[in-house]
Amino acid sequence: MAATESALLDALKGVTDPNTGKDFVSTKQLKNLKVEGGDVSFDVELGYPAKSQIPALRKALIAAARSVGGVENVSANITSKIIAHAVQRGVQLLPNVKNIVAVASGKGGVGKSTTAVNWRWRWRPKAPRWASSMPTSTAPASR
Repeated sequence: MAATESALLDALKGVTDPNTGKDFVSTKQLKNLKVEGGDVSFDVELGYPAKSQIPALRKALIAAARSVGGVENVSANITSKIIAHAVQRGVQLLPNVKNIVAVASGKGGVGKSTTAVNWRWRWRPKAPRWASSMPTSTAPASR
């Protein structure tokens, strides 16, 4: 019995992308599915660099395809295709740069603590008149 394309798609839906948590079929990353008797071939195109993950993904996809009855040979090609995003109007592209990712830790610099200190310094309540006659030191008075 030869495998059908729909049976293969159902089996391949069980393999999820470890980075996105979604399957390759519903995200339309699975392309060029060909079934010729017991031979099956397909391509998976990732939208991010994942060179170290490709062997494990290929192994999982081949195992899923072989679980369908009638499949003898499986050829799975996995590639990465990174698409450059559009830039703002009037901004020139940087040569040989596809994407820039900004990373911020939320630490350091002028932050909440500095702002709070400045706010307290500027807006502190005025001391009552009797406070000016009070000693400023908290040390016990000398005898």
